[in-house]
Amino acid sequence: MKTKQTHGNEPSIASLLAPDLLDLLESEPGAIAAETEEVHPADLADVVEQLPRSQLPAFFAALPADRAAAVLEYVSEELRVELLEEMSPEQAAKLIAQMTPDDRVDALDEIDEGHAEDIVEALPEEDRRVTEQLLEYATDSAGGLMTTEFVSVPETDTVEVALRRVREIARGGRREAMNVV
Repeated sequence: MKTKQTHGNEPSIASLLAPDLLDLLESEPGAIAAETEEVHPADLADVVEQLPRSQLPAFFAALPADRAAAVLEYVSEELRVELLEEMSPEQAAKLIAQMTPDDRVDALDEIDEGHAEDIVEALPEEDRRVTEQLLEYATDSAGGLMTTEFVSVPETDTVEVALRRVREIARGGRREAMNVV
């Protein structure tokens, strides 16, 4: 198997981390979260792509739900479908609930319709309501492409107050549309 390259002949982060994470999964799965907390979810997704499929449920179970969801957003569509369809609706709902509403709907649109419905039913009430609302739109329509999470400030705010609010929202980590206020 050819190693993914990053700079010249240097191996990728994923190829360096995958063997260590496999060892941790077998010896001390509880240490996975702490050992990977500084690794960007996109880099962890690259690691996930290199792990044996049989180890993936244990890997995702070893991460906090919000972290596992962030990694799940970066894995290939094919692998995400496979993982979500293998999980119970309750397990999948824990991860899906941590995603932004538009990413949640995109992930649900990719999987078997019956399983997706079961996952939606297992979501917390508010997440289920927003998800069902977004699922009503065709995937390629404006409604299917939109997000319900955006940044807004009252027009009566001073610039100082508006910037403080935007910074608070950004630190919250759940707002993805930070380029327009």
